[in-house]
Amino acid sequence: MNVKLNKLVAQLPEVEFVNVFPSCGDESNIFGAAYTRYNEMNEPKVGLLSHYTLGTTPSGDLSEALEKYKGEIEFEVHENINKEFAKHLANNKIMARCSGNMEFGARALGNRSIMANPSNLRNVARINQAVKKRDFWIPFAPAIKMERASEFVEVPKSISSHKSPYMMFAVDTHENDDRRNDIVCGVHQSDFTARIEGVTPDRYPDLHEIISEFESITNIPVVLNTSFNLHGYPIVENSDQAIYVLLNSKIDYLAIDNHLIRKKR
Repeated sequence: MNVKLNKLVAQLPEVEFVNVFPSCGDESNIFGAAYTRYNEMNEPKVGLLSHYTLGTTPSGDLSEALEKYKGEIEFEVHENINKEFAKHLANNKIMARCSGNMEFGARALGNRSIMANPSNLRNVARINQAVKKRDFWIPFAPAIKMERASEFVEVPKSISSHKSPYMMFAVDTHENDDRRNDIVCGVHQSDFTARIEGVTPDRYPDLHEIISEFESITNIPVVLNTSFNLHGYPIVENSDQAIYVLLNSKIDYLAIDNHLIRKKR
């Protein structure tokens, strides 16, 4: 999880390719053991998975959660929830998303995330005050359309084929003030690096669509992304936990599947 060290490795001229598993604790041993044993016994050998959305979905308890909290919330059902979500992001609302399969590991990559407009520096303080309670100097991550990443950051050749889809690399941002200011909330204010998440439509189609809709309004193909949890608590897994965090924070809206939920006025 040391994104600065990974950055230095990626920038070594002799390194042609580098990738880092998206969870770096003991929990990842199951993957190493499975890969090793399978490849000892089979041909062709297998490599890294194309995605790590291996967990449960919030659909299983959505109806029960809506009933449980009906006195405290109101919601709308949208045919195009991603477009509606992006409209509120562009309007500088603090948005939470709990949809699709939960990601494996310590990163929230769009399915269990809090998101905001990356160009409004006030959003860092707003998210910290609303839910995260992090030190002011700890940056959030810019989730960027992979095909547009080179407009904002210097991508070493060793990660140019994947552009850090799991937020495992810090990279240098361009000195162009306009583009850097567009993602100011995701830029470290000391060394101007960014812990990017390169988003593709095949790996995260909904997040890619949200970013595209946000771009159509703001001309910024990036959203600010941080994990969906209260300070000191695990990342939310299901609908019940997601609505609980909404009610116990200052998050403006929560999207679960095609439901857009907020506290009762």
